[in-house]
Amino acid sequence: MEGFCRLAGDALDLSSPMKFLTWNDKHKLHHASLNVPERVATGFSGQGALALRELARELRRANPTWETAVTLHQVEAKLASVLRTILEAAPETETGVAAAGVAQRLLDWTVDIGSTRRHAVPIAFLPQRATRFAIGPVEFVHREDFGQADVKVGASASNANSATERHQFAMERIDKSLATRGAHWIALVTVSNREADVSVATANNAVDIALGALQAMVGTSGLNTIGRVGGRLANWDCFDTWFEMDGQTAFRRNDDPPGFAIDIGAFEKWLAEAHPARSAAGQCLHAFLAGGPFPRLNEAWCEAAYWFHEAMAEHLDTMRIARLETSLEVLLRAEKSSGSANRILAGLEAVLGIDPSTNIGVVRSVTMRELVEEMVRSRSRVLHGTWPTLTSDLPGTIPVSDLAAVVRRLIVMFAIKLEQYAANGDHKDDLAPFLTWVRGQATKRASTVVSAETK
Repeated sequence: MEGFCRLAGDALDLSSPMKFLTWNDKHKLHHASLNVPERVATGFSGQGALALRELARELRRANPTWETAVTLHQVEAKLASVLRTILEAAPETETGVAAAGVAQRLLDWTVDIGSTRRHAVPIAFLPQRATRFAIGPVEFVHREDFGQADVKVGASASNANSATERHQFAMERIDKSLATRGAHWIALVTVSNREADVSVATANNAVDIALGALQAMVGTSGLNTIGRVGGRLANWDCFDTWFEMDGQTAFRRNDDPPGFAIDIGAFEKWLAEAHPARSAAGQCLHAFLAGGPFPRLNEAWCEAAYWFHEAMAEHLDTMRIARLETSLEVLLRAEKSSGSANRILAGLEAVLGIDPSTNIGVVRSVTMRELVEEMVRSRSRVLHGTWPTLTSDLPGTIPVSDLAAVVRRLIVMFAIKLEQYAANGDHKDDLAPFLTWVRGQATKRASTVVSAETK
């Protein structure tokens, strides 16, 4: 077939790895396979690789489940591998025959994509033990409460011993991961219809979203440093060490674990009282993992919660303000920088009921409009290089804490309003009609209050 290449004999120099790399760079073989005993290399030309990518893109578009189940690169690599195997065995295979073989092998591949996996993600959350709880499909459990009831071990008698050994090994790896960061919690999340690597990435993203939602809902600095053991996590239980020029040595220990300042009794009381917010956030996460109605609005909320979590993990105020503003922009779909402040203000006014001229400053007097406009300018200057990133100073004068307070309130209320929106009629999955509906609900409540007062 056109684009498939097979090079053998003297054309292939295998005398050293460097010579082969030089040879491969010269011939520009893509998705290459090397048969050392037979001194044969096969692959695709640049034009052939481009054709494979376009075919992979079309296959993903034709099968909606593949758009979330596999990446474009994975489909392209699988196509190349399958087609290469067929043509290596029979180089003169006709296009129609090759296509049929590819189709069958891709069909077999979908069996793996259709698997359901229960991911156990180690997290640094609280140093204490507390009641297990969930935010939608993501369940948080202390290591001491995590056991065989949370996973399925041993599918049949024939492989029961092997499955038990693998389970024990997996538990050892979890404990080792937790021990490396002095962590004690696990986030459990079930993911279906994803290729293995995509399933892992999806589970990790879901945990980050859930952690961001939790940080937004609790609203305390005590949870700023929580995170996945394998993700962005504060550097604690370590020493800062330096040597003075006069020969003195000094060090300072950082030993405050994530969540150390949280009162467990107060936290568990909050868990019981915060059911509406947790339910709303959980609905958004369910949509992220399994699909459902209003995918655009749910996706926007999940991305906002993710970026809020990223902002809380940031040590530089310059980057924290950039990530907080990104959280607002992805939530309110501010696609262009021009007019971004007005779109954000409109969203804040609709969801939180805050007029742009309202003073919302915590440290000093500042209106919502001033805060948003300064935030948009600051993010632009930081990310476009007109303000240094590695500095303790911000381009403006409004504290990051004021902005974080606004963003977290918006994330929580947006989720609550979205759950109500989904439960009340046949609505469009778009920001503009959603905000219009939210404003309408506020007007109805105000009218009810006025009517009651005039009776």
